[in-house]
Amino acid sequence: MISNCKVGAIVFFVSDLARSVAFYRDTLGLPVEALEGHDGPWAMGEVEGLTLVFIPRPARPGESPVVVFSLDGGIDDHAEALAAKGVEIVVPVSESPDGGLSLDFLDPDGNVLSLHQPEGGATQALNQVTVHRIAAAHIAAMRITLMATGDIADACVKRC
Repeated sequence: MISNCKVGAIVFFVSDLARSVAFYRDTLGLPVEALEGHDGPWAMGEVEGLTLVFIPRPARPGESPVVVFSLDGGIDDHAEALAAKGVEIVVPVSESPDGGLSLDFLDPDGNVLSLHQPEGGATQALNQVTVHRIAAAHIAAMRITLMATGDIADACVKRC
């Protein structure tokens, strides 16, 4: 599924952004710069084409660092395929600090992995097969909701 992707970034959740920037930039000598995003401050650096992202946020073991797989597009298709395979999605497709889209999910041991596509990429590669598959999935979800609740109006409210 993501075999044609490359690891594009590693995200570190850090307790003190300034301290982390100083460590990676001044101690390790990596080109790291502090930035301002729509969710607040963050930092980014690069090592041999691999982006390092630093986000101030408390993290439990297993949550950081996060390996990020880069996509050219189709993040919604990947999200659907992961969900269909029973993968636990912990953060649905949403805007990332750089304006692109990202999706976080868990591996079998609870480690967070992420998919990212840059701003402007197509979220789905819609073709006739995909449209039919999406429609079938929505119909199946509606049937399950109707069977679970027995209330058509309630099902419509939940899906609409």
